[in-house]
Amino acid sequence: MLELPFTNFHLEPDNAVEKFFWGRLAVERGTSMFYFQKGELVQEMIHRLKYKNEGFIGKLLGLKFGEILMESDFLKDIDFIVPVPIHKSKRNVRNYNQCALIADGISKITGIPYVENVLIKHNKTASQTNKTREQRIDNLKHTFRVENPEKLAGQHVLLLDDILTTGATLEAAGSLIVDFNCRISIAVLAVGKY
Repeated sequence: MLELPFTNFHLEPDNAVEKFFWGRLAVERGTSMFYFQKGELVQEMIHRLKYKNEGFIGKLLGLKFGEILMESDFLKDIDFIVPVPIHKSKRNVRNYNQCALIADGISKITGIPYVENVLIKHNKTASQTNKTREQRIDNLKHTFRVENPEKLAGQHVLLLDDILTTGATLEAAGSLIVDFNCRISIAVLAVGKY
């Protein structure tokens, strides 16, 4: 994996992921394992994970991400990992939530549990791929809900997604979570170079 474009944001305060959410969402820490660029290997891995039923990629990347995060105090006081959910119809087609596979890999390395029964995607949305940021935010309104909110109160949650593009998904999901008196940090597999 040495030829992959690692960001090392877990070692850098006020990095690009953290700055991305300034003024949008109260994020304590943020990181990305990779830079994302169209036509490169990271895009291919994410595409195969999401659309080619190659779930093992998510587990392997999660294990590596966990190792990387353990190099710093990024995970200090994180209580649990919440993978961004997908709608049950998409999960039925894909047979897994790619973010949950990544979270499982991180959890195996770090010992921090991940939970899938806190944040639920209850409304199916159209694909976000070709939408502007404003269209994505509008598309995601009222899409997520929190279940078992008692698990969130007073906790520090690591919200995990596969890729950060416009931030609309993480912003929508994160804004729900912080409403339950918890702290939030963000980790993504890949982020574009800004």
